[in-house]
Amino acid sequence: MTVTINVTDVDETQIDLPVSDRTRQVQAAIVAAVSGVDAAADVTEAHLAAITSLGLHDKGITSLKVGDFDGLTNLTRLMLGSNALTSLPSGVFDGLKKLKYLSLNGGALTSLPSGIFDELTNLDHLTFSGNALTSLPSGIFDELKNLTLLYIGDNALTALPSGIFDGLKNVIVIGIGNNAFTSLPSDVFDKVKNLKKIGMDGGSLTTVPSGVFDELTHLEEIFL
Repeated sequence: MTVTINVTDVDETQIDLPVSDRTRQVQAAIVAAVSGVDAAADVTEAHLAAITSLGLHDKGITSLKVGDFDGLTNLTRLMLGSNALTSLPSGVFDGLKKLKYLSLNGGALTSLPSGIFDELTNLDHLTFSGNALTSLPSGIFDELKNLTLLYIGDNALTALPSGIFDGLKNVIVIGIGNNAFTSLPSDVFDKVKNLKKIGMDGGSLTTVPSGVFDELTHLEEIFL
């Protein structure tokens, strides 16, 4: 007699972090979002999948961990602004494929990892204004094909990488004012042909390349 045993590999990346093991403020917000539940240990996968909005604004968060947002497959709004986050772990937003609104403004971020937004393909609104970022990874916005509003002003950005906005095919508003860069790449806006409004006021910009706005046939407002 021949016995065949089939062994299936377990992909540990798909196993959700128990809510009770997540960052304290994230636990509290999840419990608050679930009617009839008083403890993180009682939150089920069905509860997580039913949450569409999570408010973590001004909660004193100093760090997040990968898995904090596991199971929130229908989340559309995530508010993380006005916390003390200086960095974000790679993969912290993975799986949030329905997210449309992400706010990280008014924090203490000094860096962002490459690919941090890659799985947020339905994102419509992204803001991380008012942090302490000095640079952005090349390609950080490449997967955000549905983004319409991007606010990254009030940071300390010393330069914008060439092509930084090339993936933003549907963006209509970009705010980059109050930063430390003194000039712009000549092709920085060449691919964002649907852009209607640009905010570049209040920063250190001293040089605007000739023709930098030539491809923006839908442009309505520029703030310098």
